[in-house]
Amino acid sequence: IGEARSCAAGLVVLAAALASSARVRTLPLHALLFLAARAGLAVAETANVALTARHSRPAERGPNLAYLQSFQAGCRVITPWIANYLFSLSLGGQYGTPGALPFLGTALLALLTAPVPL
Repeated sequence: IGEARSCAAGLVVLAAALASSARVRTLPLHALLFLAARAGLAVAETANVALTARHSRPAERGPNLAYLQSFQAGCRVITPWIANYLFSLSLGGQYGTPGALPFLGTALLALLTAPVPL
């Protein structure tokens, strides 16, 4: 289906699985939703790297892939703080299921960025 559609499909699967896992608290369904989210993320990340490599000029390919990796690493440092803040905000249940806000926020961001590769 191509890298662009694969990336968009991966983001949609990620968004659906995260939004669903925000509401589901029983095993094994929650674990299956977690695995679906990981699979969507894996497809989206792999397709993103392929798109970056394909659309970069040969001289810029290495630096662009390095920027991509550095940005992902930086996000892995910052996002746990954001998720902790959102989790703390939603513990009272005023945003639906207690603790669901980080899942719903990430699902919304993934869904909003799904059309970008297309």
